[in-house]
Amino acid sequence: MKKKIKYFVPFFFNWLRVVISPVVFYLLINERIVLAFIAYGVGALSDKVDGYFARKFKVMSEFGSNLDTFADTTLHFFTFLGLWYANMLSSIL
Repeated sequence: MKKKIKYFVPFFFNWLRVVISPVVFYLLINERIVLAFIAYGVGALSDKVDGYFARKFKVMSEFGSNLDTFADTTLHFFTFLGLWYANMLSSIL
C-alpha cells in the first residue's frame, strides 16, 4: 500500500469522528434520538477502525494520538451537551 494512503486511513476516521460530533448535538437538540444514536454509533465505531488501521499499517504518531484524544473528547462533549440541552440527561442518570 502506498505510504500516503497508509497515513490517510486512520487520519480520515479520526476526522470523521470530529465532524460527526456536532451532527450528534444537532440531532439530539432536535429530538431525533434514533438518528443521533446511529451517528454516535458511527463515531464510536470509527474510533475502533482508526485504531485498527493505525496498528495494522504501523503509522502511530504523537500527532495521531493527540488527534484521537481530541476526536474522542469532542464526540463525548457534544453528546453530553446535546443530552443536557435537550433535557434528556436527567432521565439517563
